[in-house]
Amino acid sequence: MDHQAFAQLLGNYGEFVGAVAVVATLAYLSVQVRQSNQIETAESIRATTNAYVHTILQVNSPLFRSAMVDFEGLSGDDQMTIHNYLVAMFLIAQTEVSLSERGLGDLSDYPPVLASMTRAPGIQQWWARVGPTFNPGFHTYINELRDSQKNDLPVHEILPWFAADT
Repeated sequence: MDHQAFAQLLGNYGEFVGAVAVVATLAYLSVQVRQSNQIETAESIRATTNAYVHTILQVNSPLFRSAMVDFEGLSGDDQMTIHNYLVAMFLIAQTEVSLSERGLGDLSDYPPVLASMTRAPGIQQWWARVGPTFNPGFHTYINELRDSQKNDLPVHEILPWFAADT
């Protein structure tokens, strides 16, 4: 074998090894991207859950139960308290829906529960005013969920601890 044939043989081996290295690198990067996406999904779900837990712990239960029956009948300060609470709750749900639409997690029962809440008379009053300020797709989504549950009772009539004290 002459010098030129040997060099060409080494070149062919080099190309083969290079092609194998490229395939191995692409496979490695694919695994890394998949793991990164899984971590991002888990982190998004965890952050949304933490926000929900933090927000739910802030509610004044008797005030919230009264708001479910008659939001407009609350004092201005109480309306503001409930408004801030509801905005936080619905923003968390909007985030969950957005993450789900991007493939970063599955929807929980949380948005349907909020949709059910919008059937309570007092929350209907609030949602009629504030609902349109949310992302239009999310507003439509909640309304469609609420309407698909039309024959169901509102959450305050299903779960006794949501009912206002009379």
